[in-house]
Amino acid sequence: MSEEITVYTIFKDLVSLGCTIAVAYFAKRGLDTWREQLRGTHEFGLAKEVLTFLYQYRNAFNFVRMPSIGIHEIEEAKNNLTNEQRDQHFYQRVKVYESRLANLRELQAKIQSHLVQSEVVWGAEFIKKVDAIWSLQYDLDELVFFYMEMQNPAIEPSVRDSYRVDYNSKAYTIYCGPKDTDALKESILQAVNVIDHQLRRSITGKSCAFQ
Repeated sequence: MSEEITVYTIFKDLVSLGCTIAVAYFAKRGLDTWREQLRGTHEFGLAKEVLTFLYQYRNAFNFVRMPSIGIHEIEEAKNNLTNEQRDQHFYQRVKVYESRLANLRELQAKIQSHLVQSEVVWGAEFIKKVDAIWSLQYDLDELVFFYMEMQNPAIEPSVRDSYRVDYNSKAYTIYCGPKDTDALKESILQAVNVIDHQLRRSITGKSCAFQ
């Protein structure tokens, strides 16, 4: 009788151990699955947010170069000028471009605020892709600066001429409308497409660059 109890006890212990191992195994699998889902959810959210800001940035970049200036832009510019400057075309345009560039920098700051998390998720190579866009923004800043300074009535003609030389040395002009294209516009679209190609995989699992 004692032998039967001993066998039963051993069997019960083995079953209990097996159940414990099985529970631990499935618990670990469940935890791993949850972590993977959480990681995927975070990556999806981060990719979607960065890509949204990136599209807005692309549009703002191209808007800086719009040849036409809206009436609301002129009125806003006048509100930020002195009485002497308010009716002068040059100073109105300066304020318009300052406002357009300020909007661009606000969107740049929004993208930059996500770059630490982006580097954790997608690595340093992703940051290099974003840096390519900042390099183009520097070109745009320089282009606007040369364009405005070569018309600045407050500086010497010889200095204005030197800025005109700098401006004319560029491969593109400050103006580029919605239906126009040039080297700078193509470059910003290509740089954004490279990032879009990577982030869209985190959103849809597919690569699909916009046109």
